[in-house]
Formats: sequence, structure tokens, C-alpha cells
Amino acid sequence: MSNKAIKRPKPKKRQQTAKETGQNKKIKKIPFRILSGIATLAGILGLVTFLPRVTVSVSDPLDSNNPFSAIVTVSNTGYLPLSSVEPALGLRRMAFGNPAAPTIIQGPSQKAYVGIENVVWHPSDLGIDEKFAFGMNEIWGSQTHLLTADIAILVKYEIPFIHWKREKIFPLTAVKQTNGQFYWYPSEPGMDKHYNSLPLPPIPSQ
Repeated sequence: MSNKAIKRPKPKKRQQTAKETGQNKKIKKIPFRILSGIATLAGILGLVTFLPRVTVSVSDPLDSNNPFSAIVTVSNTGYLPLSSVEPALGLRRMAFGNPAAPTIIQGPSQKAYVGIENVVWHPSDLGIDEKFAFGMNEIWGSQTHLLTADIAILVKYEIPFIHWKREKIFPLTAVKQTNGQFYWYPSEPGMDKHYNSLPLPPIPSQ
């Protein structure tokens, strides 16, 4: 009897089916898709971070009898310098004078502002964290018998190098407090962002 061990045939390697191969490829693609999504999200967040940011703040009126003696401060709080920064006062509706027969000035519609500019001013450049201030009465003049006012500070500016012109509207409303003095408060956004620019009109003091 022979002492040689009986050789058994080696098991054949199981070949992957086309279905299994496709599943493996899909599994390999998942990390790439995740990384691609993360990179896209990071790019969008980066663009949002570098979008221009302009803010407007309004002080209390310096003259308690004249709501338009408030000081407006325009600031560049973004990460890009801005050029050709030009403010204007947007008028939607204003009533003043005798409450029984008020004088009413308003824009062409309830959703549109009429932009009133001071033609003496020249566009300014605002670097990062820079600001400039002006009095409302430099645009509108004195208004001591105000009854109601819905206005806005309109700011036009340009991003250097790419010359991208933009504008932003900051709606304000005059609210009379118990001390009889008017203060300016931010009002609801959503007004029409398109407006007609007009030169500074001769507004008589009341």
C-alpha cells in the first residue's frame, strides 16, 4: 500500500459576479462623494464669509424738537474694502404739519422709496472696519412738526477690482415716545429695492 498522501484539488477562487463588482464600486465612490460635498460646502461658506457687509446705525436725535437731527453711521464690517460708497435717504411716506390737515409726501407706491441724495457729497471709499457719519438733516433739513415717517437709509457701493455695484436698504420708522420725542427704529424689510434717485430738494423748516 502506498504511503503517499492523496492530493486533493485546490478550491477554485470564487469569481465575483457583475452585481457584486458594481456594489464594491459604489462603496468606493461613497468617500469621494462625501469629500466632494464637504469641499463644496466649505467653498460656499468661504464665499459667504467674504461677501461685503455694510451696516447702518442711527443715533437719538441731537435736537429733541427735530427728529432729523439724528446721526447716521455707515460702517464696513466685512473683509473687503468698498469704493464709491454713497448714502441717500429713501422716502416712502411722511406726514408733518397740522394733524387736522397734514402735509403728506410719499413715494410712487407703498412698496417703493424715492431716493433723495445730497448732490454736494462725493462717493467715499471705505476700508475694512472703516466708517463715516452724517446727519439726516444734511439730506432732508429740519422737520420739527413731524407726525409720521417711513423712510430708509439707502447705501450704494462698489467692490473694487471686479467693479461689482450693489445697494442695500435699511428701513426706518419714526416712533413717538411718551416724552413727546421721536426716535428712529428699524422697520420691517421687504420693500422694493429699486428706487429713483433725486437731488436734494429745498425742504423748508417747520
